[in-house]
Amino acid sequence: MWLHFDCFSGVSGDMTLGALLDIGVSLDVLRDGLALLDLSGYEIHAERRMVGVLDAVKLRVLLHPSHPSKPLEPTHTHTHVHEHGPQHKHTHPHDHHHDHQHTHEHGHHDHQHTHEHGHHDHQHTHEHGRHDHQHTHEHGHDRDHQHTHEHGHDRDHQYAHPHGHHQHTHEYGHDHQHVHEHGHHHEGSIEDGSHRSYADIRSMIERSGLPRGVKERAQAIFLRLAQAEAAVHGMSVEKVSFHEVGAVDSIVDIVGVAIGLEALGIEKVTCSPLPMSRGFVRCQHGRLPLPAPATLEILRGVPVYDSGLSVELVTPTGAAIVAAMAEEFVSFPSFTLQSVGYGAGERQLSDRPNLLRLVLGRSLSEHREEGDLLQVEVNLDDMSPEQLAYVCERLWDAGARDVWQGAIQMKKGRAAHQLSLLCSASKLGVVEDLLFRESSTLGFRFFPVQRRVLERSFAEVQTPWGLVSIKLGRRGDEVVQFAPEYASCRQLAEQHGIPLKEVYAAALGAWASR
Repeated sequence: MWLHFDCFSGVSGDMTLGALLDIGVSLDVLRDGLALLDLSGYEIHAERRMVGVLDAVKLRVLLHPSHPSKPLEPTHTHTHVHEHGPQHKHTHPHDHHHDHQHTHEHGHHDHQHTHEHGHHDHQHTHEHGRHDHQHTHEHGHDRDHQHTHEHGHDRDHQYAHPHGHHQHTHEYGHDHQHVHEHGHHHEGSIEDGSHRSYADIRSMIERSGLPRGVKERAQAIFLRLAQAEAAVHGMSVEKVSFHEVGAVDSIVDIVGVAIGLEALGIEKVTCSPLPMSRGFVRCQHGRLPLPAPATLEILRGVPVYDSGLSVELVTPTGAAIVAAMAEEFVSFPSFTLQSVGYGAGERQLSDRPNLLRLVLGRSLSEHREEGDLLQVEVNLDDMSPEQLAYVCERLWDAGARDVWQGAIQMKKGRAAHQLSLLCSASKLGVVEDLLFRESSTLGFRFFPVQRRVLERSFAEVQTPWGLVSIKLGRRGDEVVQFAPEYASCRQLAEQHGIPLKEVYAAALGAWASR
């Protein structure tokens, strides 16, 4: 399957997840996959939303009230998403009576809260008695920053706020993680629980029970994000830290996107050129220009254009997703269109619907031409097997299409290994950095190659011990290759204490007799 990102209003992590749900990914599949991570204290909510005349899915990541940084938002009048596949959309309105005002008598303070959320107005009045406080909140275009007040689209809601006896002003940008979200991370201690390092996140993903393909995609996206932050802030990748609130959102967004791509059986991703905007965004280090420095660093080599708007459209997380996943950037692909999904942003834009459109299709031919790839080769005679295996894992995480080793003999009769890989031209810089940092080589060679592959998809079969995923290779409508997924078989073998080969045999038998 082939997925195209049509980013006429930019791209962010939550917009991508919303569009994946709209195009057919099950919310239960997303939640079950994320449950395999050692990550807690959050919930995922999805609702249908009209953006102008277009129906879309809005996804939110909400932190539990016990989280030190942000409580859950109140429930809104909304419509719920039901998983019926890309061809079915059902909405069920639930009126929770939020069109009213709350007045709270606390005894000593009168303060008024005015919140600017892009395209809806509401006031919160609290009668306290003696002095006035005004709270101003300026929000960006997506839920890529964290804030207590995340309101729906075109609805007026009045909410109580558990404020103490202090004054505060919040001016938020988007998706910027000094204090709130994915971008502009800064180095800091994780001993107090307020920060989570890139190394910790990488380890969390790797030791999870997620399928290998999901891990590889998630690691590639996080690597792109961490490398950009390291370059912007002049530090090593290993020292990059994410604020805890933003880290949770980033992990859910990025791993969730990887789960969605795997669930749809996506083998190729393309993306439209990306709209850039001007203006400034505020974060812990002060005002930064748009496009955000981390976003620009991530998008090296990616085609962009001026949107004419002064609000952030492409967040660092969104940029990392498309930069790491897209093989090429084209206005629109030539393929057989199958379905379309829309993911909603938060802010109302003046000249276009604030949506990300994902388009799912199949190649026009019976096989898929992957276009021009690069084959990278390096000869190594002074690395231990453990170190070499680690380099291979990092290359997979960085987005290599294939990685393999072969035994060779070098000068003076030395036994050695030739490490080879395939990657897109856009990944060559990441591969180069990784080889020079992690291996012992002083140089490598690369040359263009082409590869032709079958269209791939996935199915499930029932065995006596549970479901097993089957990878299918198709030429048009004909299945010409099929094989049980190793991770799926291994999980059942370990759970039930049976030989792995028995699970494989049962899965193949179930597929043959389907």
